[in-house]
Amino acid sequence: MRRTLVALSIVSLLWTYTASAKKERQWQTGTLLRVYEASVDPRSVKVPSSLADVSVAKDLVDDTYEIDAGEYIYQSQEIRRSKHQPPPFMVHGSLQFAIENDRVYIKDEEGKEHNTKLVQRKLKAAVGGNAHGL
Repeated sequence: MRRTLVALSIVSLLWTYTASAKKERQWQTGTLLRVYEASVDPRSVKVPSSLADVSVAKDLVDDTYEIDAGEYIYQSQEIRRSKHQPPPFMVHGSLQFAIENDRVYIKDEEGKEHNTKLVQRKLKAAVGGNAHGL
């Protein structure tokens, strides 16, 4: 019985640590320079056979965000569920973002985090120089 309680305590502590570690991000402030929108071909989306209504895939939009972060410009992508709603960010507006490995987390105006895929990181051009892709 005592071993079970100790084991449950350890698992509980590990779970709490893991959950809290996921939410701590190194937030930065940047400027959204552009949003590129592209329609998603419904045939390219994998829809589980259990879903009878495949019309969900017809309205998907692939958004690419370009963020000015000072020294770097980042591009990231996410799929938006409806082409009838605008992207959740204001172009040329300030935004909060965090980069973790190949993910860019962006906070919208309501504080909701968007988990986007890092596509490209470019070093901004020095005065009289060229930008280099990394």
